[in-house]
Amino acid sequence: MKALPSSSRALGVLVAVSLLSTSGQSLAQEPRVAHLVDDSAGSFSPDGKTIVYARSFSTLLYRYDTHPVPGRSVVLTMRADGSRKIVLRQLGVRFEYDPSFSPDGRSILFVRAGGST
Repeated sequence: MKALPSSSRALGVLVAVSLLSTSGQSLAQEPRVAHLVDDSAGSFSPDGKTIVYARSFSTLLYRYDTHPVPGRSVVLTMRADGSRKIVLRQLGVRFEYDPSFSPDGRSILFVRAGGST
């Protein structure tokens, strides 16, 4: 029965060392920022050769933000095979989203918000 107290004492020492080492790390670490990129579902042109979609850029400050904070969103086009990506944007505009092609495929319709004045 003497082996039981010494092994429990050793376990207690290991737990204490583990707690000290992990608590020291978490205090020394600064909050980290995650930069997130999210592409929306695309819309095909009537001829099926081009896709238009929105790309959102967000940040998440660990330990402070519970959800990503949107920074900006842009509209892009690309060929159906994923090549030739082109960003369609106007300087000073922060959010462009929900794009789709017009029925004849000659225009792209989208929502624009957050422009500078």
